[in-house]
Amino acid sequence: MTGILNTLGVGSGVDTGAVINALVTAQNAPRDAALNARSTRTEASISALGQLRAGVDGLTAGLTARTAGGVLGAQPASSDPTIALATATSGPTPALLTTTLEVLQLARAQTLVSPLLSDANAPVGLGTLTLTVNGVRTPIVVTDAGATLAGLRDAVNASGSGVGATIIADASGARLVLKGGTGSIGAFTVEVAPASGETGLTRFVFDGSGGTMNAATSAVDAHLLLDGVAVSRSTNVVADLLPGISLTLRRAAPGAAVTIAPTRNTAQLTATVGDLVSTMSALSALVATVVKAGDGQTQAATLAGDGATRRLAQQLGALTSAPVLPSVAPGLPNRLADLGIVTARDGTYSVDTARLTFVVARYPDAVEALLTALTKPGGPVARFQAGFDATVGPGGVTTSLSRTRAVIVADRATLASRTGDYRAMLVRQYAAMEAAVAASKATGTFLDGQIKAWNQTSR
Repeated sequence: MTGILNTLGVGSGVDTGAVINALVTAQNAPRDAALNARSTRTEASISALGQLRAGVDGLTAGLTARTAGGVLGAQPASSDPTIALATATSGPTPALLTTTLEVLQLARAQTLVSPLLSDANAPVGLGTLTLTVNGVRTPIVVTDAGATLAGLRDAVNASGSGVGATIIADASGARLVLKGGTGSIGAFTVEVAPASGETGLTRFVFDGSGGTMNAATSAVDAHLLLDGVAVSRSTNVVADLLPGISLTLRRAAPGAAVTIAPTRNTAQLTATVGDLVSTMSALSALVATVVKAGDGQTQAATLAGDGATRRLAQQLGALTSAPVLPSVAPGLPNRLADLGIVTARDGTYSVDTARLTFVVARYPDAVEALLTALTKPGGPVARFQAGFDATVGPGGVTTSLSRTRAVIVADRATLASRTGDYRAMLVRQYAAMEAAVAASKATGTFLDGQIKAWNQTSR
C-alpha cells in the first residue's frame, strides 16, 4: 500500500491523496456525527444516573447514620457531672430507672517516692529489685548498663509489672517515683537483694507499711452508695453497675446525692428531621434537573424522556405521606407530614417548625421510632431505595445504557473497518488512474519528440 500511495499525483500532478481524504471524510461524516451524538447522550445519561444514585445513597446513608446505635433514644444523664458523669456504653437506655448515687471516696493509686539523689545519672548500685503486685513477683536485675537512677526507671517501666516509674527533679536533686494501678488491687511492695559489697538499692525498699521509700499516697478503692447500697470498685470508671451505662467518678462528695436518669435529647431529634428535609430537597432538585423537559429556548434534560426516572420523582414526592410503621396508637405521628414536613409545588421540602417542636416535645419516643423505621426493611426510604436500585441497577436503565455504549463501540469499529476498505479501494483506483495518465504522458512526449525530429529532417 505504501508503494501505491507514493505513486499518487505522480502522473496527473493532482494531489489525489487529498482528494481521497476528502471523499472518505464526506462518506463517513454523517455516520460519525450520528455516533458522536449518540455517545454524548448515552454518557450524559449514565453520568446523570450516577448523580441520582449518589443522591439516593446519601439520603439513606445520612439518615441511617443519624439513627444508628440508638443515639436518638433515651440517654443517661447525671444531675451533677462534676461528681459523676453517666454515658451510654452502647445504644439507648430506655430501661434505666432513676438511680441515686453518692460518691464517698475516689479510687487512688499507691505512689512511692525514693530518697533524694544528685541527678538522674546518679548510681543506684547493683543487685535485684523485686516488685510484688497482687501476689505476682517481678524481679528486676540491675546490671552495670542500667545502674543509674534513669536506668532503674527504664527497667521498671519495661518489666511489665503494672508499676510505672518516673523521675522528678528539681534544684535539690532527683527522686524516683513509683506508681501502681488504682484501687487496693494495685498496691505493691518493693524488695531488694543488693549484690555483694553493694548497698545502693536499699534506698528503694517498701514492705507495704514502710521502708526507705516514702508512701506519698496509698492504694484505695472507690466507695459509693448506689440507691443506698454500699459498693466498692478499684477504678473510677464503673461500667458494671447499671446495664449499658458507664459511670465516671470525678470527685468525692459525701452527703451529695447525684441522680442518674434517662433523658431525651430533643435537639438531636429536631436536627435529624432538619437534615432529612435538606437531603430530600437536594435530591428532589437533582431529579427535577435531570428530567426537565425542553422548550423553545431550553434544551431538554438528559433523562427528560425516561419514564422510569420520572416515576422515581413521583415516589420521592410520596415519601411525606406514606405511613412508616405498620400500626401506631391514635394521635401518634406515623408519617413525615405528621412531623411538620411540607412538600411545596416545586418539589422542595420545608419544615413547619412549630409543628415539629410540638411533636418532638410531646411524643419523643414516637418520633424516634418513626425516624429509625424509615430506613428499616419495609420503611418508606428503604422502599424508595429498593425501587431506585430496581430501576437503575442490573436489568434497569443503567444496564440498557451500558448495552447502548457497547453497541456504539461496535458500530465505531465497523465504521473504521469499512472506512479502511473504502480508502483502500480509492487508493487502488486512483493509483491505476495515475499509472494510465503517466503512460499517456510518456507516449505523448515520445510522439512529440518524433514529430520534432521529422520536421528537422524535412528541412
